[in-house]
Amino acid sequence: TQHFDARLWASKVREMKELMNEYGEEKELWITEIGWPTHKQKERIKFQYTEEEQGKYIPRMYITYCANNFGQKVFVYDFQDDGVQPENMEHHFGIVHPEHNVRTPFAAKPALITLCAMNHMIGNSEYTDSVYFGEFTAAHRFVDRNSGEQTVTVWSTFTDSVALNLGTDTVTVFDHYGNVVYEYKSKDGIYQFDLN
Repeated sequence: TQHFDARLWASKVREMKELMNEYGEEKELWITEIGWPTHKQKERIKFQYTEEEQGKYIPRMYITYCANNFGQKVFVYDFQDDGVQPENMEHHFGIVHPEHNVRTPFAAKPALITLCAMNHMIGNSEYTDSVYFGEFTAAHRFVDRNSGEQTVTVWSTFTDSVALNLGTDTVTVFDHYGNVVYEYKSKDGIYQFDLN
């Protein structure tokens, strides 16, 4: 199965920034036309993702972008699917289904919901720090500019379990769609999270 390797992607962007610096002053870096196609093939091939994977990888890419101070501009490709041919990769980069020739025009894919949840939770926040647990598990902290409320995003590409000292006696856990999953309480501020 394929996955989004946030650390590998970040290292490639860092290489580009270093190359830019080598040949002149640092410029703002814009990430344009980044996305994950959800087309259907008889056999799963490279650059073919499920709608659920697309919904996980786009927010992960943005959070990785913030955590590495790459800049302010990220343009997801594409808002709307460009067509309906199931096997045509270029028709299925959208975060909503197409307008025509479908049962529900502009129906949201999971990616739209996860982006809305991410924007709601960290849209007015500053990135502060990260913790990496091996190659495929990461936690990134954001602090709201007005309230000071902290949001920590945690994910793993594979099943993992991590402990975080969050320094608070209560945390609310949300899934990537913004739904409350449960509330944890801790006397010492340390929480164990099982990730999948």
